[in-house]
Amino acid sequence: MLLQRLTERVAHQEHSYTKPATIKWAVFLDGDHTEIQDLRVPKGQPALRLAVPTSTRTVAIAPCLLADNAQYVFGVPKADPKTGEVKDKDAARAAKCRTAFADLARQWAVANPGDPTAEAVVRFLDTTIDLPADMAAGDLVAISIDGQWAHQHPSALQFWADRVSDSKGAGNTGLCLVCGHERSLLATVPISIAMGAIPAKQAKSTQLVSVNTAAQGRAGVTAGLAATPLCERCGTAATTSLGELLADPKHRRRADTAVTVWWTREPVKRNHFGNLDDPQPEDIANLIGKIFKPGTGTTEYSADVNKFYSATLGANSSRVVVCDWIDVPLPVIEDCLGRWFRDHRYLDPWSPHTTQKYPDPDTDPRYQAYPIWRLTLACARWVKAEKKYHPKSVPEGLDEALLHSALHGTPPPAWMLPRLLTRIRADRRIDGPRTALLRLALTRHHSQEHGMSGLDPDANDPAYMCGRLFATLAAVQRRAAKDTGRTVNTTITDKYFGTAMSSPATVLANLRAGAENHLRIIRRRNQPTANALEARMRDIYQHLNDVPLLLTVPEQGRFVLGYEHQRAADITAALAYKAAKEQAAGPAEPQPAGAGALFDVSDVIEAAPADAETA
Repeated sequence: MLLQRLTERVAHQEHSYTKPATIKWAVFLDGDHTEIQDLRVPKGQPALRLAVPTSTRTVAIAPCLLADNAQYVFGVPKADPKTGEVKDKDAARAAKCRTAFADLARQWAVANPGDPTAEAVVRFLDTTIDLPADMAAGDLVAISIDGQWAHQHPSALQFWADRVSDSKGAGNTGLCLVCGHERSLLATVPISIAMGAIPAKQAKSTQLVSVNTAAQGRAGVTAGLAATPLCERCGTAATTSLGELLADPKHRRRADTAVTVWWTREPVKRNHFGNLDDPQPEDIANLIGKIFKPGTGTTEYSADVNKFYSATLGANSSRVVVCDWIDVPLPVIEDCLGRWFRDHRYLDPWSPHTTQKYPDPDTDPRYQAYPIWRLTLACARWVKAEKKYHPKSVPEGLDEALLHSALHGTPPPAWMLPRLLTRIRADRRIDGPRTALLRLALTRHHSQEHGMSGLDPDANDPAYMCGRLFATLAAVQRRAAKDTGRTVNTTITDKYFGTAMSSPATVLANLRAGAENHLRIIRRRNQPTANALEARMRDIYQHLNDVPLLLTVPEQGRFVLGYEHQRAADITAALAYKAAKEQAAGPAEPQPAGAGALFDVSDVIEAAPADAETA
């Protein structure tokens, strides 16, 4: 199926067995004058890239026509990268490569008698030229004759295509697995995937289809592609199509050990796939609005609906490994992406605040979705001194797992939640990406309600209410310290948050008793704030019949979610109150006791230094 879809994508193109490459040296032939010009440029500057002949090259000597590396064009041997020493075997191989390159060029010249370009190439092959000392064996060299690149001559392109087609053929005809036509079959695929296009530890070019062991073939057949019959047209088209996708940043996504390419049967205006690493609010709102709702329609799609294709590829030695394959109607993938953003988005307390009410979260611009790379990084260790996550501590395979979850609508890996909670407990840091990951895990693994992207005052889950209570107790301590002008070196969050996450009953009772002293201090300075804080704690205890002694891993996640939701709600209320005061024409009138009166902006910054750094 993958080969068929790749072939269909470029079925209209003609393939001449060429690929774009950077030219580093050029040989300019003008009559009897020959000049070698250095075309290398500093990194970051535009280099000369041309479509040059290409074919699968193994350890055997296999020259390309009229454009190849310096080892083939000039016989430059490979040298030791440290000492610069050339071994005898490398010098002998370079001489053989030069001879093979010259023989191939002369064969083309013989096939085109009287052609002035071919005659000029033959004269060049018989000429001795002084080579630059810094020319490396792997530098690509092309030949220009009277302003025209020799390898782009029409007769050269046709000669090269015929040669590759003949050399890669199996010598028999049969039914092609892809197109279903009776055609000449390939022994090997003519074009390989360029080295580095697929992340892999092995620095080799890779083959899309290859068989050389009984375990890889059918019925023990290992000769060429006998078990996977492909005609020359389909084999070349599929590999060329994949190479184009791998080279296009708009149609690929690289990870540490794999790369994902995607395309659609018909062109689309919106790059939905790109939203995974660069979410755009307008596109996200559009995707969430397309989520299929039971009872509103049917999931049956007609044959002419646009299709979405995606392949996640790895590499094992010199072979492509297909890790994942998606072939679904485009509305299905739009539904999956919409659910992905809905299931992890988070009400950002530091977003711009207005007095406008948003009854529908789908239209509220304060709800923020995060790119996959930020969600992955949130599971790493937080380095407080550098105010960033340590990229080398990212769990291996998490990026690929989150991508799979987004495209298939499946839960993230089960180990992600305990790993994330461990990092939160150790780092004592909770921010937007980490909260979004918690929501994703709880929503898809433990049926958490979708409305938990912000504070839910009606929730009665004990773990969630314990988190809200802990956030309120921390707020009471901060407010009391401010009213007395004291600086708290170690807050209750610093001392007890990790314990409260797993065993709230062991600490919350004592913290609640200690909060009474803090409330008396606040009441002497600000009676409405003290009343509002006390009313909140009373309301939480009314929903919390019994403080749990121990919390399971999912319950610990809900505790953290309750803590962060309460803290974010306080930040949002305080910033909105500040904005309303600044917009007022005259002095602000006294405010009634409530959420907006609990904190001023300085309290907010103290309450959430981690978020203040990223705001």
